[in-house]
Amino acid sequence: RSLMSAYDLTLGTGQSAIRFDGGAGIVGARQGWGLQDLTDWMSLSDAKNDVNERALQHGAFDPGQTTRQSALITATVAYVGSTVAELEQAIYALNGLTAEPAAPLRATFRGAAGETHRDMTNIEITVPSHRGRSRLSDITIDMTAIDPRAYGAESTNSTGMAAHGGGLRFPLTFPVNFGTPGTDGRVRFTNTGTATTYLTLVVTGGMSQGFSLKRVETGQTITISRPINMDDTVTLETYYGTVLLNNQSSLSGFLTEYDWFQCPPGETCTVQFTPLGTVTGTPTLTMTASPAWW
Repeated sequence: RSLMSAYDLTLGTGQSAIRFDGGAGIVGARQGWGLQDLTDWMSLSDAKNDVNERALQHGAFDPGQTTRQSALITATVAYVGSTVAELEQAIYALNGLTAEPAAPLRATFRGAAGETHRDMTNIEITVPSHRGRSRLSDITIDMTAIDPRAYGAESTNSTGMAAHGGGLRFPLTFPVNFGTPGTDGRVRFTNTGTATTYLTLVVTGGMSQGFSLKRVETGQTITISRPINMDDTVTLETYYGTVLLNNQSSLSGFLTEYDWFQCPPGETCTVQFTPLGTVTGTPTLTMTASPAWW
């Protein structure tokens, strides 16, 4: 077995996804796609900061906080087919998956420490001549991850608005009934990675004056001051600083507080959901986030 036998790479999601098996990296190992090599998945992308040398002293000026370029990643793959036609159809399927995706293409790497993923764009594939054979190696897939961080499995949790519990009623009878449990109107996520991660926050209506989202640990607050109907969905992306109504219309003009928050490595991010005005239906907040690694 090849040195990549404990690993694999998957491009795409769902039924159209293609998995490259690390155990099939050497042509002839097994049928189908194999992963020969994966370059720079675990590398740190280049720094953007310019270094200005001191003219008359040792060293350079402090460039400030380091920021990173997009990540350039190359997968070298092979295919073993039973016929030349099968090989060619497999390559056509790979090209079709990567040629013009409607959104960045998910790439998922499975290693000894678990799975991480990145969203890829500007994918270029170089295919050498198969020379009439049904197996082909050294196919290169060059990909760009606009966000250079690698992300772990997504975590999703939801809450409604804060509500008191039922409590005890006197005189007590046995068995004791503590009433309906209360809710604190909060969602929580702990970033177990090594890089700052961002949150997707989805709020459903209805609320006559909008809502407020507050990160409890820091006090940072995002407030939308606008009626949100019962059938409306508001999506906030803290990475981009965007807020969309029903995935169509921007609500940025209705932001009266916009201290966007993230979740640094090793920290827990607790978000308090507060509906404003008159509440109808069952407003909810759903938070989705993934741990992030450099």
